[in-house]
Amino acid sequence: MSVGKANYFIQILGLLFVCISLSSHAESLQTSSFLNDKAYTFFRAGNYTESYQLSLDAQQQAIAENNNKELARALSNIASNLSFLGNNEKAAQLYNQSLALAENENDTQGILRALNNIASIYRQVGNNSEVLFYHQKQYQVAINLSEPKEQIHALIGLSQAHRRIGEIEQAKKHLQSARELLNKSPDDFTEIYFNFATSSIYETQDNWEGALDSLEKALFLAKKNNFGGLIASTLSNIAVVKYEQQEYTSAENFTTKSLNLAIELQLNAKIVESRRLLAKIYETNKDYKNALNQIKLLEEIELKLTGEKVKIFSEITRIDRQMAETEKQLEQSNQRRKIAELRYENQQRSQVIIAVAAAFILISGFFWFYRRASRLQISRQKKVNQELLELDQLKDRILTNTSHELRTPLNGIIGLADVILMTSEDELSESTKEQIKLIGNSGKQLSEIVDDILDLAQLRTRKMTFHFSRFDINLLIEEVIQLCQTTQNKSVAIEFFKSDIPLMINQDKKRTRQILFNLIGNATKFTQKGSISINCSLDDQFVLFSVQDSGIGIPENKLERIFEGFEQVDSKDSRQFGGSGLGLAICREIATALGGNIIVESEINIGTTMTVYLPAVKQTS
Repeated sequence: MSVGKANYFIQILGLLFVCISLSSHAESLQTSSFLNDKAYTFFRAGNYTESYQLSLDAQQQAIAENNNKELARALSNIASNLSFLGNNEKAAQLYNQSLALAENENDTQGILRALNNIASIYRQVGNNSEVLFYHQKQYQVAINLSEPKEQIHALIGLSQAHRRIGEIEQAKKHLQSARELLNKSPDDFTEIYFNFATSSIYETQDNWEGALDSLEKALFLAKKNNFGGLIASTLSNIAVVKYEQQEYTSAENFTTKSLNLAIELQLNAKIVESRRLLAKIYETNKDYKNALNQIKLLEEIELKLTGEKVKIFSEITRIDRQMAETEKQLEQSNQRRKIAELRYENQQRSQVIIAVAAAFILISGFFWFYRRASRLQISRQKKVNQELLELDQLKDRILTNTSHELRTPLNGIIGLADVILMTSEDELSESTKEQIKLIGNSGKQLSEIVDDILDLAQLRTRKMTFHFSRFDINLLIEEVIQLCQTTQNKSVAIEFFKSDIPLMINQDKKRTRQILFNLIGNATKFTQKGSISINCSLDDQFVLFSVQDSGIGIPENKLERIFEGFEQVDSKDSRQFGGSGLGLAICREIATALGGNIIVESEINIGTTMTVYLPAVKQTS
């Protein structure tokens, strides 16, 4: 047999040994929730040994299930058993652990349960300041979680704590708040404890009638719901009040009823309490024989309880020892299992390393070939890009030079036409004048195209300079509107919604006018009927103006192309509208250079809206 198989066989034997050693805890195979429910049932029945053992099983099962909510509940059950046995210090520690787990899990009921239990521990040891602290915390949590029933429990606890330290008025206020909540959410079980608290306050004030009235209400509810333990407690409380009123016969009757019911229900603590009160009543009545008899019976039951506690502590010690041994065996088994897992992981890791190394070699080879091909491709692309850049620069130089060369003869043609018209106007016929005017207008149109080409070339080569000044954009828009109305279609109304106050901006006035002239001019050119609306607004950063027309519109596939230059919506050879198609391209380039933008929205045969954003102040780099 190989070493690996031998180790595996040993591991199996170890696990079998652990399973055999845990056979006495077969309950742990059940869920932690089931075990907790069962442990609490045994605790209420007074079977503390079995309750404690089941609580420990629930604790281990909750850890195995990684269920912190049930783990908190198991710790609470363990603490309750320890509290009954008188180990309040250990119980308080476990209750606090239960509270921390419940808070981490946002377990509402667990948090409230732990706070109430911790308060009860401090109440037993007489630390009223801590009782107040935990009941106040319980009350705040209950308010935040909208738990009216838990709010009532906390208020009753606060009332009792304030009563014990002599703060009667504060105790009454808490009970009044509890009363208001009980009226909205009636509950007989809680009502009984409310009456107990009310009776305690009356007793503190020697108001025996009020105390009895509250206890009689509690007794009625306890009998109505057959709450046996609460019936016995209520009878015992009534007996105490009767004794304080010196109604000894009545006190004896109520105490006897409480004792008989406690014996029937095997409520040992209540039996001790009732026999102690009976002995006190007999002694007051100078019936020493019955008093001694009750004391003797009281000693017997206390001795029995002491013996039971010793037995329970012994059983707890045995269980704790078994748990410690089991945990040690589990730890050893886990260590062996971890060693085997580590060996298996090492084998797996070696295989993975080999596979990774092989994959790395393949990937490295592929990457080397890919990188080599990429470098060649990048080199070719750089060469192509450089050639395109040189061609683009050559194109810009040709455009610039050609435009400059055209400007001189064009200016001469325009000037000669104007001179001829001025000097020989009377000697020329009307047809000749029209032809000369046509020559001049054609020259001006061609000059405008040359200017557009020069502007576009300067903008794209970043050679255009800007001159900033402060001016009112409203006045500039009105100026451009008047100019467009004299040169374009006068049948189309232009509406300008002018601001009541000046809109002062710091921009290049000439280039802003150029943008406005192109946009408003285009709107009047392409709008045969309807109207043109112009709006302008200003905020802390940008000036916004829009030109909306009811013209022919722009197809969706040409919304961006119109800004490329030499592009019109009607691009046929015999297009209806004139122009070079450079206007919008120049506008966008100017707006971008100034730190703004142009946005277009359009629908065919509905109209177009051009919106311009420009910084309200000069942009600094």
